[in-house]
Amino acid sequence: VPAAEYAAAFARGVIVTVDNLHPLLHHPEVFRGRDVFLRLAPGHGAGHHHYVHTGGELSKFGIPRSDLEAARDAVRQAGARGVGLHAHAGSGILDPASWAEGGASLMAARELFPDVAGVDVGGGLGVPEKPGQGTLDLRAVAASLRTLTAAHPGVKVWMEPGRFVVARAGVLLLT
Repeated sequence: VPAAEYAAAFARGVIVTVDNLHPLLHHPEVFRGRDVFLRLAPGHGAGHHHYVHTGGELSKFGIPRSDLEAARDAVRQAGARGVGLHAHAGSGILDPASWAEGGASLMAARELFPDVAGVDVGGGLGVPEKPGQGTLDLRAVAASLRTLTAAHPGVKVWMEPGRFVVARAGVLLLT
């Protein structure tokens, strides 16, 4: 993301998510005095195909766990405040425990970021894509997230519904 795009987002009152150290290290002036979310690689990926696993340790999506101390230092040196942590493990996920597992990784990372008031466990909620495929048990997802929130009172937990909201509303036909 070019520095100008971060600056434009901040000018509009947006709290941005930084998914690697480069902008903090190379454009600290853009982040000075700003609140940011950090996108972390949760260490595992999930989903309907290995090509959509966006959360593994070698994923290009998010700051690897091995770089968390460097991320903390980069936020401090830029004069920013890390107010939230974000992760996204993949797409088409049908395992109800996946988001709580990723959330636990984010909660553990909070010890390096004392200003974190919220975590975003991402999205990727699966929808049936083939005949006979099971559906995601939303009650089980909610139960696993309740366990996460009960263990970390006072920390807001967000989830991104993404295409789950509209995926079954239409059909894509191609030739």
